[in-house]
Parts: sequence; structure tokens; C-alpha cells
Amino acid sequence: MRQTSLETIVEDILETIGYVVKPHSQRFITDAANTVYFQVPVCRGNKKPFVIDFALENARIGIEVDGLRWHSNMAHVRDILRDKEIRSMGWSILRFKEQHIKEHPSLVASQLRRGINLLLDV
Repeated sequence: MRQTSLETIVEDILETIGYVVKPHSQRFITDAANTVYFQVPVCRGNKKPFVIDFALENARIGIEVDGLRWHSNMAHVRDILRDKEIRSMGWSILRFKEQHIKEHPSLVASQLRRGINLLLDV
């Protein structure tokens, strides 16, 4: 699956804070611990899997990017329910809105670094 322009911005931010970003379809057992995958399917039994925008898969940390085009008030309610279900499967979710990403990329980088380190207990 192709990345949106917003996801490309987040990929660049992740790379500036020391992560390698790869499509989930290109993951290997030998990938480094600092590898973040994009478009990561999260299986949930017999139901259609959720797809997380970016993930540190082994640590079960997901990063979601909320573009204005796709995230109306109704989508926000769906996101809350979706996040709750993903969290019940042992994942943590960091969520960022388009406006925040575009207007404050250095702040998003800092928040990502801090959030990931906190969840990794670094």
C-alpha cells in the first residue's frame, strides 16, 4: 500500500529521531530493533485485521496519523473504539493529527521520541 503525503512526513520525522522505516511487507527476522514498519496488519481472530499506520512491531507500539480528510467526528468515535480493541490485544497507540504534524514537526519528533522511550521503559 502506498503512503499518503502525511505518512511520508511522519516517516521523515521517524528517520530524524533514529528509526529505519520499511513497508511491513519487507520485514525480516534480522531487522534491527529500531525498525518501524508502515501499514502493519494487527490480526483479531476471524475478523478483518486492523492496519496500523506505523509500528514498532516487536514492542507493540503503534503510531497512527489522523489526516483531516479521513477523520471526521464520526471517524474520531471509530478511532476511540478501534484503539480500545487494539490496546486490549497488548498494543500501545500514539496518535497524531495532520495539523499538528504539518505545523509542528519538531514537536511531533520530540513527542514521538519521548512517547516511544516511555513505552519501551528507556
